[in-house]
Amino acid sequence: MTSAQITMLVILIAYMAVVLVVGLRASKRVSGSEDFLLAGRSMGLFVLVGTLCATQLGGGNIIGTSNNGYNQGLSGMTFGVSTGVAMLVLGFLMAKPMRKMGLCTISDYVYTRYKSNTARVLTSVFSFAALVGILAAQVGAISKVLTVFGINTKMAAVIAISIIILYTAFSGMWGVALTDVVQLCVIFVGVPLTTIIGMVKIGGWSGMVAKLSTMDVPGGLETYLSPTGIGLAAMASIALPMIAYEIIGQDFYQRLLSAKNEHVAKTGCLIAGCILMAMGVNSAVDGMLARAFLGDSLSEVSAIASLAVEVLPTVAAGVVIAALCAAVMSTADSLLLACTSHVVNDIYLGAMGKSTSDEGSSKAILRMSVITTVVVGVASLFVALAIPGIITILDYAYTFYASGLVAPVLLGLFWKKGNDKAAVTSIIVGG
Repeated sequence: MTSAQITMLVILIAYMAVVLVVGLRASKRVSGSEDFLLAGRSMGLFVLVGTLCATQLGGGNIIGTSNNGYNQGLSGMTFGVSTGVAMLVLGFLMAKPMRKMGLCTISDYVYTRYKSNTARVLTSVFSFAALVGILAAQVGAISKVLTVFGINTKMAAVIAISIIILYTAFSGMWGVALTDVVQLCVIFVGVPLTTIIGMVKIGGWSGMVAKLSTMDVPGGLETYLSPTGIGLAAMASIALPMIAYEIIGQDFYQRLLSAKNEHVAKTGCLIAGCILMAMGVNSAVDGMLARAFLGDSLSEVSAIASLAVEVLPTVAAGVVIAALCAAVMSTADSLLLACTSHVVNDIYLGAMGKSTSDEGSSKAILRMSVITTVVVGVASLFVALAIPGIITILDYAYTFYASGLVAPVLLGLFWKKGNDKAAVTSIIVGG
């Protein structure tokens, strides 16, 4: 390991220590299962926007999109931009009515709407499976970032998931939300910094295009620079599952349901959506810059991490690497907590009919939440090591879950004639 790598690693370790301290200190706010899963339903606008953005600015939006920008050009922004579009759809259509119901999970809504325990359990199982897959993609993403230090990808994945499990298991939604805000601040400094300095060094957009014109870029230069270069059909196949998933994703609903009221829930989604679209474009451009500076030498490593190491001073590159890890961790902790909410709220309390009426049972549920968080985190690690490819895992997970749940959730909210049998059939056949 070189002296530059050691310096960047020290910065990263210091950052992770700060995140861990913030997360563990948040455990003081947790006295019961509602605090653990929903932050006591008291989240304000600033924290909500932070945690909604941070939930999406992970392995897919920043690292996966920058890799797609490297391989596909400007149209590689599709996945990242679609996360912002999806957040706007969530804000306009779903945020207010869902928060008004005062539920805990998307499965609670399915049960409330259709009065079917079968539909609730199926929703929980399908959502849980998708969330574990998406979580695994984040673990895989952070291992790619850490390869710039020469760390074995498997060891990197183990280190990352261990830290995420630790602060999520101890402090629940409060720990996730507060660390998300910290991580978002680091992301907003580190990622645009890479783009700006990279553009300055290469001579702006025209300088990047001139450099790319001397290379054998995928699909040819015209296709590489086109915002629709991969084709509208391919773009739709990437964007639609993402948008469909976000309409029904438990990791997003858990944040909406933690907002202090319906207005905060809707406004938070709309602000977050605009930010996410901008970051999607930014990430794809970073991938293109990485190709302009480094040629076609990148394969399994993160394009944006490699770009940061190439164009930034060592300390600044360390900040960017920390920002990339922050992006992944902020998504992963959200997914981890969403999985826990399904097991505890939907299966144990809902389907099995357990009670939280006394202090003893509430503490038992809190213990179950902690144990579930640890088990799910370890399971995601094994999935990440078994299936390579960040966007590949994400596409599988989004399509698997969204195909079965979009109709019963969306139509159930706006069309009163749907019934329990139709909902169960849709979930089974679609999934």
